[in-house]
Amino acid sequence: MMLDNRVTNTIVCKISFSWYSILWSEFLSSGSVSINLWTKANDQIKNLISTIEPGTLIVLVLEKGEHIYIVGGAFYFRSMFCKADEAWSLFGVRNGAKNYDEFISLVNTRIGDANENMVCTLADNLFLFDRNTKFIMPDELRDKFKTAEYYCLDKNEPLALYLNKFVLMHRFSFLDQYGDNWQGVYKAASARNERNYLPSFRARVFAAYKYRCALTGCESRVALDAINIQPFYDFTFQGAQNGILLRADICRLFSHGYITFYYADDNTVKLKLSECIKTAWPDDYICYDEAILNMPDDRSLWPKKEYLQWHQQNCYEHWFIQGGTHI
Repeated sequence: MMLDNRVTNTIVCKISFSWYSILWSEFLSSGSVSINLWTKANDQIKNLISTIEPGTLIVLVLEKGEHIYIVGGAFYFRSMFCKADEAWSLFGVRNGAKNYDEFISLVNTRIGDANENMVCTLADNLFLFDRNTKFIMPDELRDKFKTAEYYCLDKNEPLALYLNKFVLMHRFSFLDQYGDNWQGVYKAASARNERNYLPSFRARVFAAYKYRCALTGCESRVALDAINIQPFYDFTFQGAQNGILLRADICRLFSHGYITFYYADDNTVKLKLSECIKTAWPDDYICYDEAILNMPDDRSLWPKKEYLQWHQQNCYEHWFIQGGTHI
């Protein structure tokens, strides 16, 4: 197998069993999610992140008993400095805690003060191996983790080459045949129906909204898409009432839970921004918070209230809920 020559290092990071359980729940339900590997800001970690290139493999290991097991991995995306409150609003349970209070307690224990800046290393495209399959960490690395939570291997080290080949080879079995990510059980459950019925669904939604974004008024067809509010589990979710026509970036925000829609009253559907967007990208989308959508002329084609409520409960800000989902 050819290794990506752009990857310069291999980062090995030890996670707790509680963190692993949370990530497993997220991975199984939502698919290849992003996670935040946070730690105390010191000179050593600052020097490390300054040398990591985007796309570098991060190998996740778990200590259990006398062994350290390789349980999966992710790919380095970026690093940032932020306080605990901001990290929680951005990543929720993917910080390795089941709720906010538990997270703050962990930060206070590991860093000393939740009001201090910490280093947040964002890792993308998480993948985890089958829980019944255990890969023991090579002896050359096991002893290094008695006092450390992470270790950096140069690409020229034989062990780094071995870990890259071994971990990426086992990752292949989890890749979706239609993409490069494991999509999660909710997405997989609706994929077959989407392939069969999505074209007719999109045509009905486009026509219902007169080929215009319900939020921005954009009429450029290549920039528009029809979202399905609930996944296509069966034929009952394939009508136009399960869709809204939106600009592509707004669609993506909705499907990943960064925004949702709700009935302010019987005749008004509004957009609600997540706290994550208000924290991370306020200048881009704050103007849409509580904006009113333009609904189809035919009232029977408006989104069903129960569909929007399902999205609010299951998808909106799903990273705050262990096992939450996006569609």
